Amino acid sequence: MSRKQIELDKENERRANALSKEAGVLSDKKDYRGAAELYTEAISYQPTAKLYFLRGSCYKNAMDYDRAILDFTVAIENSEKAAYYLQRGICFRMIKLLSKSLADLDRGLEIEKDNGQIYLNRGLTLYDMNKKEEAIVNYTKSIELTKSSRQLLFKPYFHRGNTLRECGKLEESIDDLSKAVEIDPKFCILLFLFLTLFTYFL
Repeated sequence: MSRKQIELDKENERRANALSKEAGVLSDKKDYRGAAELYTEAISYQPTAKLYFLRGSCYKNAMDYDRAILDFTVAIENSEKAAYYLQRGICFRMIKLLSKSLADLDRGLEIEKDNGQIYLNRGLTLYDMNKKEEAIVNYTKSIELTKSSRQLLFKPYFHRGNTLRECGKLEESIDDLSKAVEIDPKFCILLFLFLTLFTYFL
């Protein structure tokens, strides 16, 4: 490789990094479309798996799931990572391609078997497939793997509690929803807890 090409590559990397940093600021401000445009420019200088993943995440947050899937697919083709499969699996679930969602989440677990967030989203996909007992098993696994992060426990407790309620397991549901309320006491969760308690004492 010539000296000129090496210098050009370094300059392209510098420009891509600067644009990526700007995009991150916009993304933090929830300007996902603006961030995606900057990531597009960054990709023109340095088309890495990470940049495609970051742009895909912006599209996902903007609920443009088809574009997000395309970017996550490019990222996966260049670098198989559990996070890439997780995010594409979530997008597939959002557009009701549940078998594809489950396949991606399973592949993510093959790469990173102790990922609580993958188990959580696998539970959500199984729930949407009307496989509630299997969903509960996955929420439980998510809780077991996420105990070091209290805030991340909210979703698996809430979704397991809600699914247990639908399965008629009211005492277990009350316990889970109570734990969800302790973590994040919002009205909607209190409502679910109230409904469960009301049903239990009928």
